[in-house]
Amino acid sequence: YKRHQIYYFDHANRKAKVENKRDGKVTTETIPYDAQDLLSAFYSLRNTNHATLKTGDYLNENIFLGDETLKFRLKVLGRETLKTKFGKIAAIKIRPYVQSGRVFKESESVTMWISDDDNLVPLKIKAGLLVGSLNADLNEYSNLKYPITFTK
Repeated sequence: YKRHQIYYFDHANRKAKVENKRDGKVTTETIPYDAQDLLSAFYSLRNTNHATLKTGDYLNENIFLGDETLKFRLKVLGRETLKTKFGKIAAIKIRPYVQSGRVFKESESVTMWISDDDNLVPLKIKAGLLVGSLNADLNEYSNLKYPITFTK
């Protein structure tokens, strides 16, 4: 399953122009004032005061995908020390709730670990897919705004 679309957001007018690169169609959709694409939603987490996040907290975002706005919800599962190829690091374990049936086995199929610092760098992702599983680990990093601390 692939989707090749380009989104142009006009938040002031609550519109998103969608260019579908597969069939050449261009549509304009109405969006909520705070709608974001999936990637931007993760980056917007950097505006969250991570120090105040507690186990069981939920973060909510409006995600525009394709031609619809979806409620995107993240649950804070806790904090732990994560072992990476760079050393150990304090991490926040989160669960984005995803749509089951298309790609993911269940709505709770994805678990992510992000650095428990002002960078909130994605460190690790595990996901149960319909046809197997996905494991992703941070391979390299650069140009961070804040220092990142790994320990041995």
